[in-house]
Amino acid sequence: MLSLSKKFGSFTLLSILAKGSLAAACSVSSGVTTGPSATNSCTITPSYYAVTVYEMGLCTSAAPLTAPTALVAFDASMCQKVFESPSGSEVSVSVGATSPLVGTMTRPASGTYQYGYMKIKNEFSIKASVDLGASPPNLLNGTTSERYCATKDGVTIDNSTSFNPDSAVCAASAPTAGTITAKVNDLNGASAGNTFEVTGNNRISVTGGTLAAHLLTSTDKLAQSTSTVTGLLGVQEFTTPVVVTDDSVGFNTAFDVSNGSTFSNGGYSTDGSSYAGSDMTFDSGPFSVIITVQ
Repeated sequence: MLSLSKKFGSFTLLSILAKGSLAAACSVSSGVTTGPSATNSCTITPSYYAVTVYEMGLCTSAAPLTAPTALVAFDASMCQKVFESPSGSEVSVSVGATSPLVGTMTRPASGTYQYGYMKIKNEFSIKASVDLGASPPNLLNGTTSERYCATKDGVTIDNSTSFNPDSAVCAASAPTAGTITAKVNDLNGASAGNTFEVTGNNRISVTGGTLAAHLLTSTDKLAQSTSTVTGLLGVQEFTTPVVVTDDSVGFNTAFDVSNGSTFSNGGYSTDGSSYAGSDMTFDSGPFSVIITVQ
């Protein structure tokens, strides 16, 4: 986890899901990853992870925040906006470095905040690699995986479709990890389809609270088809409210991508036209933004 320090004011934690369902973390020992069995997945720490952030803010309650619908745009104008970049600020996290958030930072008014929100682009750039050890797992078709796998450069995958190009290169010697782009156009993935928000009793339990998620159009309304999704809105209710006092002088923003890539056993043919079942694949995973009051 790497941090960005800003002098203004601050808070706690927002988790954004890059996939509709969460896999457990892969087991890693002495640099060797225990790969998932056929048709299963686990999460790994990518060597590079980038996301575009548009806006972050705090709300005293749910009332000031207007959730998006098919007809009504998301509106947080009655909340306290703490970061804004209309064109988006890409934040990249790699080994040993995090790029800065570039935009307008604003100190929130002193008060007690029960909710936090973050609006981001629905695309993630990822580099990742694994060493599966001397005994790699068997693939779905019964063959054995190569020992080393890495993300395949230039590949774009869409979680709303069942047919995607190969996102991994596996070999007996370690390949160089390239950059894949993972698009989130459905919060339940291709298996369920057309889930554009997770709210109410379906909110997701995350560290520090519960999370509602909405997929947005370019006008900040709730998407009604996968082809119109351009953004992702996360709204978290905090278990412990965030308190900003007159003595608060700054905040520290950390991006946690320790589970930022999903590694799966089972995939599709290179052209995406038919099921191959003989591929390891990489996809996006969840990340957290932890903002701590100083």
